[in-house]
Amino acid sequence: MKKTLSLSTLCLFCILLLTTCKKSTQQQPATSTGMSFKVDGVAAKMDNTTAIGAAASSASPPSLFLQLNIIGSTTSNGSGYPSVLLTIRNPIAGINSQATMAYSTGPDIQSFYQATSGQVVITSITNTNVSGTFQFNGSNTLGTPITTKVITEGVFNCPITQQ
Repeated sequence: MKKTLSLSTLCLFCILLLTTCKKSTQQQPATSTGMSFKVDGVAAKMDNTTAIGAAASSASPPSLFLQLNIIGSTTSNGSGYPSVLLTIRNPIAGINSQATMAYSTGPDIQSFYQATSGQVVITSITNTNVSGTFQFNGSNTLGTPITTKVITEGVFNCPITQQ
């Protein structure tokens, strides 16, 4: 009887311990492949993201690639737009001062917004993958009046195809 009582007490203790443990509600950062950002405060997510790297023979500072083109586009709507192009010469982890950025809402030149200011920060780069953040102000100077787009909170994580 004593053995049964102590076994019952142990089981009850284990059940109480398991049910009263606080579960962690902290979420881990997303590591999925893709690109997302805000355009003039409205969220956008690209369903097709890739990076094309031109191999570097010698670059200063040392870089895995001479140039890296990171392209995010929307293919689910059948048009490929909107899209973002980040072109980085001699990409390295950290802020990349040799970067050009653009946002496009369609295939015509009047839909193209070239960055007038902004930055690309690479948080991780290997021979096969790149991830980081970006933000920029884009301007379309071909239309009247001149129009602008503000791209904020940009993040990307994508495989690299080497040329």
